[in-house]
Amino acid sequence: MSAPYVRSLRALDVDRRFRSPVSAITAIALLVGWIGWLAFARLGVWERSEHARLEVAGEARAVEAGVSGEVLASRLELGRIVRAGDTLLELDAGAQSLEWAARQEDLTRARARVSALERRRRDEEGAALERLQLETAREAESGAKAGQAESSFYAAERDAERKEQLNLDGVVSESELESARTEQTSQARAFEAARWRATQAGHRVEAARRDLDVLAGKFEDEQRTLEAEIARTEANLERLDRERERRTILAPIDGRIGESEPFRSGRFVEAGTRICTIVPSGRPRVVAWFEPRAAGGIRLDQPAILKLQGPRSGNRERWRARVAGVASELRNGRIRVELDLVDASASESLVHGMTADVEIEVATIRPLQWLGLTASRVPGD
Repeated sequence: MSAPYVRSLRALDVDRRFRSPVSAITAIALLVGWIGWLAFARLGVWERSEHARLEVAGEARAVEAGVSGEVLASRLELGRIVRAGDTLLELDAGAQSLEWAARQEDLTRARARVSALERRRRDEEGAALERLQLETAREAESGAKAGQAESSFYAAERDAERKEQLNLDGVVSESELESARTEQTSQARAFEAARWRATQAGHRVEAARRDLDVLAGKFEDEQRTLEAEIARTEANLERLDRERERRTILAPIDGRIGESEPFRSGRFVEAGTRICTIVPSGRPRVVAWFEPRAAGGIRLDQPAILKLQGPRSGNRERWRARVAGVASELRNGRIRVELDLVDASASESLVHGMTADVEIEVATIRPLQWLGLTASRVPGD
């Protein structure tokens, strides 16, 4: 037997004697570790939801067309973030704009007529007032002259009475008495004439005052008519403004466009047609429904895993969550559970209406206990 062959046999014999204890020790260690894992390790027990949906605080707002019309421009994009007052859809308002322009011209003309009426009123009432002032001055002058004539008349009357007495006494001749009586008659006629002129002057003053009042009343009537016309025109303009504003459909709240259909330019939209749904801004919350048997195991602050469904789930499929609320009563044979998302980026990636599956860790169990439960559920032979 050659030397190399003898050395190979000896090496194999040594290796065989060394490997036997190592294999036994390894097997014993694995067995002890496996038994320790079965006895002392903790496994999570998870409950899976029937169905779940992402929602935000506050109800979604449906946006409807207030009037009928053709679409002029659309800014509806599913998922677009909007602010209250942002334009969503514009309907054609050409007819309302033409009518608004015509009513605006009517308003301009009516206001011009009011300005012309005010100028004419100032001119005509100024002339009437001047006439009244002139007649008032003439009345005063006529009154003064009538007063003078009255004084002259009474003086002539007293002089005639005095000379008549003197004539009886033989002191004054008949010719002097006749002259005094003639003067008395003349002064009486002058007094009557002056008093008549004063009366006529008073009538003219009253007429001038009535003319001024009538003129003022006429202008006030015309002004009220024009003001009423202006008010009607302004009301029509406000109505047209509201109609034009209603043809620009705005977002009622801050949020995200959650549901919408395409509204292409030229499409006719009936009043009351739903344009879109605005989901309020805010961090979404998960609402999940579980079978009744899970009610006893679900507690507040338990960890959960959210798995999105559908094409909008994105690249990341799993999100961490935590139980925030558990309903105390069943609804439709299911229990409602609300969960808060733990990941900070969830508000940017997850939106209202997404569907998902939720798994909640309701307990932990040792593997040995799990094997026992599993074995107890296997039907007997």
